[in-house]
Amino acid sequence: MVRRNDPCPCGSGKKYKRCCGSSRTNLMDIVVNEELDRVLVNYFEAYPQGKAKEDMQILMRKWMNHLSDSWEKEDIEEASSEYYLFVESKTSWQSYLAKQRETIKRTAVLNVLKEWDNPILLLGEITKADDQFLYIDELFGTESFKMVRNEGMPIDEGNLLFGVVLKDPRKSPDAIAPVSSILFLAKWSKQTKKSLLEKREAHASKESALFVKEHALDIYELFIKRSMATMNELVEDVLSEEQLTALTAVEEVLRKLAQTSNAREIIHKLVVAYFLNEEPTVERQEDFLAAMLKVGIGIGVVQGTQLTEEAIIEKYDANLSEMDRYHTELTTLYDSMMQNGDEPVAEKVYAVGTDPRPTEKALWETSMTTGGVVLPERKPTVAGGRAQLLAYEAYAAETEEQRRELADRAYEIERLNTDALLLQAEIEQDAEKVNELYETAIRESSRTFETGENPWQNIPNRPFMRAAFVYGVHLFKHKQFNDAASLFTDLVKMNPIDNQGARYEAIASLIHAGRFNEAAELLVRYEKGSSNDATYLYLDWKLEHTASDGESENAEEMLETAQKANSHVQHLQTFRVEPIDYPRFQELEPGSKEEARYIYLLIHDKK
Repeated sequence: MVRRNDPCPCGSGKKYKRCCGSSRTNLMDIVVNEELDRVLVNYFEAYPQGKAKEDMQILMRKWMNHLSDSWEKEDIEEASSEYYLFVESKTSWQSYLAKQRETIKRTAVLNVLKEWDNPILLLGEITKADDQFLYIDELFGTESFKMVRNEGMPIDEGNLLFGVVLKDPRKSPDAIAPVSSILFLAKWSKQTKKSLLEKREAHASKESALFVKEHALDIYELFIKRSMATMNELVEDVLSEEQLTALTAVEEVLRKLAQTSNAREIIHKLVVAYFLNEEPTVERQEDFLAAMLKVGIGIGVVQGTQLTEEAIIEKYDANLSEMDRYHTELTTLYDSMMQNGDEPVAEKVYAVGTDPRPTEKALWETSMTTGGVVLPERKPTVAGGRAQLLAYEAYAAETEEQRRELADRAYEIERLNTDALLLQAEIEQDAEKVNELYETAIRESSRTFETGENPWQNIPNRPFMRAAFVYGVHLFKHKQFNDAASLFTDLVKMNPIDNQGARYEAIASLIHAGRFNEAAELLVRYEKGSSNDATYLYLDWKLEHTASDGESENAEEMLETAQKANSHVQHLQTFRVEPIDYPRFQELEPGSKEEARYIYLLIHDKK
């Protein structure tokens, strides 16, 4: 037993009560998670054995043949091996756990292992979400679960998910965590649920868990194909016979009216979207055709027909009340598609800053548990985990004194921890040492960085991306614009979704560095949805004004457009106010004075 005044076992040299014994940290969680992870990793390494190894290879080849056209080899191997080891060969898992329980002494670990005896192949539907959990109902069963919510998870009601999960009683009696990964379907969930229910109905006599087990490959295949499907690719697979007949009739009507291919395509997409989303029953085709034609003329897509509403009703012998019902539903859907399609509504509040978001600590802790997807080699040591927790506490500290104290403690425990290095760079006065700290932070964190479609969602990647961003801000502040631009543009390239907002810093750095073509390319790339984005509009104006040496005729009009999005920037420009320091963390409301100060920081002439 470690007493509070004994040296801390993590090796920091401090007393236990001043280090890992502090009530503000979660060392015990880290130790328990490490032990649980070892249980899982050792199972994957030791099993299957004997003939079971050959059986799993046969199953993997079968899954590969079905899924290789749509899924990466590594993903297929992971899903199929997980299915075999925890579902198909569940008795091996249970025997292995029994042996583990004989050797493990820690009660917290044993309590979890008892719940792990029965892995669940979960086909579920999200019913709601809060800041901490996703609430999930079995699609065919009666059980409900809670899953710790990680950033990047689809959270909308009705989204589907599929994969092997284990119970996690540490969070809640009904909490679950994926073994290593889980497949979410946020696209076409409603239509996919309908297909799954139809398939289940054809095997209604079979117990639901057995049905899901026997059709696991079919469910994976359906999820993957639906996630990649376009609207048109779903048509024959999902629409009813009467809806397909009505769709064909719409095409014939438009061709007889000599409508252009573009007009036919727009109406086709609208009708398909209507059938997919509203799932209407077309009891009388004439009523629907009349409504569709009225909508097409009303939105200006169908042209040159000279048809009035009365003429349409007479032409198709339409029932007025039914035609009006279809017309209302189609018009509402069209308005919704136009609003949510080309011009997304800007966020009411957004965050900027060099510090991690307040939610990241909880996300990091979750990703280090068995509920995450972090490989053992990417996880920190106990000392490293302790340093990371202290660094998060430093970022959240209320006073500068507390921030420095916690930063020093983190650095003493682990001098190569990325966030500890970044916090030290804040304190260090020597310019050369500051650069060394930033470069060391980037170098060390790059060792565990994993590329991907959205690397920001991979929580262990964040220290590296943060280090690059913070160093870029430091270089920008010291007018080293070329070097700053290189860091920011690299971040945008590796993560085009740009969760950090690095595109704005990249564009500003490129403008100040005189690299106007590269700045213009970035502005074009992120133009969609930016018509009300004040930061984007001011940077667009800044490029036009600077690149033309103030001679552009368009610059004045562009500035007026930007000023409509945020009028406070003009005051800062007029009075040549000193720019603020780059925020550590700040939530900005569009059009606010706080947003204006951030914009002014980016566009202010620094030469």
